[in-house]
Amino acid sequence: MFAEIDTNKSDVLHNGLSRNKILYKSMAHRVGETISLECADSINSIAVACYSMSKKHVHEFIALPDTWNSFISQCSQLISIYELAHTYDPDNAVILKNIISLCEENIEGIAYTDPYDNNASKAVFLSPEYEKTMRELISKYGEILKKIDPTYKLPNPVAAKPESSCFVVTATMGNESSYPVIILRKFRDNCLLRTYSEFFLRSNRIRKAKLTN
Repeated sequence: MFAEIDTNKSDVLHNGLSRNKILYKSMAHRVGETISLECADSINSIAVACYSMSKKHVHEFIALPDTWNSFISQCSQLISIYELAHTYDPDNAVILKNIISLCEENIEGIAYTDPYDNNASKAVFLSPEYEKTMRELISKYGEILKKIDPTYKLPNPVAAKPESSCFVVTATMGNESSYPVIILRKFRDNCLLRTYSEFFLRSNRIRKAKLTN
């Protein structure tokens, strides 16, 4: 005779195995999510540190040849790294803001005085084509950030311009780096502006004294 199969025990065993599979899958999913979030956080932290170093370097050596181009190339790589972090944690607002901030600062460029060119006022900024790319990234990730934070407003960065110089004197001499313009600029900054500032403060004190009497 054939032994009878206990169908009840078989069903219980089958159901137990099914529940275990579901439990294991759920645990694996949670572990996977945790790892993804930790990866995103680590990648973001590394990118932030690298950008901080690059930014410090470019501001220190901006007057040297190819410093700006090298910086922009590094920023392009950092944007890719931030985007990788974003894929691991799509709802991380900090990562999104870092992408947008980097693009924004690239568009703004850097205004500086060139110590190797008679302290001439200069500025570096992006080409129109690359600026368009940066603005598209700001728009793309800004819209994602708005879904997380409805109060967020997209920035509208403006490219840097050289520090202003006296238009009349510069136009007369033909070059803001010419020796007479440099002398007059120093006279303006060191004498006229300081004298005017002292005069304004003295006048303000006299006016306040009259009002209190």
